[in-house]
Amino acid sequence: MRKILVILCLTLLLSSCYYIWPVYPEEEEYVDTRQFAQVTSSHLFTYNGRVCIACNALLPAEIYNPNNYTITVTADGTDYIIAPLGTLELKEDKAK
Repeated sequence: MRKILVILCLTLLLSSCYYIWPVYPEEEEYVDTRQFAQVTSSHLFTYNGRVCIACNALLPAEIYNPNNYTITVTADGTDYIIAPLGTLELKEDKAK
């Protein structure tokens, strides 16, 4: 009798569960919509609190010039001038 009661409880418990079927990669196609910009400079700048001279910045990004002089940074082939202790905001390209 005890075995029957345990089996009945387990059956009710399992039958009341909500099953989530696994999703396989071939069923859903993942499209990465993130945009990056390759930022380089001959001077130090900061991106996400890290000091660097080159980085791949996830857009939108803010590049900060911690120097007391003007610097030039190149983002994807375009030169930008950042004032002393100033920031440059790189935005996403909506056309992509």
